[in-house]
Order: sequence, then structure tokens, then C-alpha cells
Amino acid sequence: MNEHDEILARSLRWAAVGLMSARIGHESNNLLTGILGHAELALLKKNPAEMAAKLEAVVRSARELKVMTERFDGFSGMMQDTERGVNLVEVVKTMCALLERAFTKAGVQIEPRFGTIPSTWCNPGAVVPALLYCLRLPLDSLRAAGGGRLIVRSVQEGHDLVFRMEAVPHAGVTLQSAAGRRNDLTHEQAAAFAEQAGGSMRIDLGPELWCLECRFPLRSVPALRPDSQSAEPVAVSPVLSARE
Repeated sequence: MNEHDEILARSLRWAAVGLMSARIGHESNNLLTGILGHAELALLKKNPAEMAAKLEAVVRSARELKVMTERFDGFSGMMQDTERGVNLVEVVKTMCALLERAFTKAGVQIEPRFGTIPSTWCNPGAVVPALLYCLRLPLDSLRAAGGGRLIVRSVQEGHDLVFRMEAVPHAGVTLQSAAGRRNDLTHEQAAAFAEQAGGSMRIDLGPELWCLECRFPLRSVPALRPDSQSAEPVAVSPVLSARE
């Protein structure tokens, strides 16, 4: 990868952080509005029971906001451009949790079907944008279709770790591509990130089912040699059977 490509990849990687930040910022603002509203109403209540009910609502929203902020901090940390051992299932779970409110508001039910897969040695800064694209595209399209289901699967197939997102609209409704938002990754850019991590991306778009797949190689943690602090990761044999 030449210097221009590296600069572009770095810009796109942080654009993905910006995209998630914008979505989280919107949800955080909604929570803050609720917190302020309940707090102001609590100040007006004379009945202790009614005041307590409003304060309990403030506490619930504040806790939700705290969890959202912690998750986003973790997500931002994933985007550092360094290779390390990563549990990709936990990465996908974090992204699903961050987007949960957006999916719920769009009338989309997330159905996680995570199989048991091992951690792998990879650069999460390249993996995350590809996986985020495979969540964002169904979200926007299912929202435009009036809701539906998003089935998120993780399986191990030989030496590959595979993530499949299946978007299913309500009966009788067809899926169409929704207009992308400004600074959204394109399919080509997301696929380039997957390739940067040694993986691949495949998308099948049907009228009643969209299947988006990210496939990454399973790699062992490199052994440290006396003359070097890193070594090329090598593929390892499957150590855990996958189940859906």
C-alpha cells in the first residue's frame, strides 16, 4: 500500500468513527432531553411519590447514557491501526449494542445467532469498517421498508471466520437500496477494508432477502522472536466447532 492509499484508508477508517459518533450523538441527545425533562418535572412535583418516579426515570436514562458512552469509547479504541488478538464476535456485539436504539426506532428486530468462534490476530481498524457497513446498509434499507428483521450470524468455516447479516422485510414488502448518508462508506471502500485485513466481502441483494457476508482468515497470535517484536501471523486449524 503506497502513502496515498494509507492516507485514504486512515481517513475512511476515522470517517467510520465519525459516522458512528453522529448516530450515537443523536441518541445521546435524545436521552439528555429526557433526563432534563424528567428532572424539571421532578422539581415541580409536590407529591413525594411522583417526584421519586421522575427521579427514577432520570437515573434509568443516565445509566443508559453511561453504558452507551462506554461502548462508544470501546468502539473508538478498536479503530487503532495495530494488529492484535481480537474476538470478532465481541466486536460485532458492541456495534449491535451501539446501534440497538437506531434499529428499534426503525422497527427492526435484531436476531443474534452467534456461534462459538476463537479469537484471531488481525487489524480491527480494517475489520470494523467492513462489518459496520454490513450493519448500516440493512438498517437504512429496512428503515425505508418499514422495518423487519436482521439476523446476525457468526460461524467458523475451515480457516475462516464468517459473519452473515440477513435483512428480512415484513411479508409482502420488497427491499430497495436506501440513499446513503453523507460520508457513508461505499461498498467498494468497505470491501477494500476487508481485503486489507486479508478477508473478503460478498453481498447478495434479493427483493425479499439481503445477505451481506464478511469473511476473515483465522490467524494465530504471532510468536515473538529475540530478533523481532513481531512475526507474520499464520493460519491455524479450527480449534472450536462453530454452531449457529
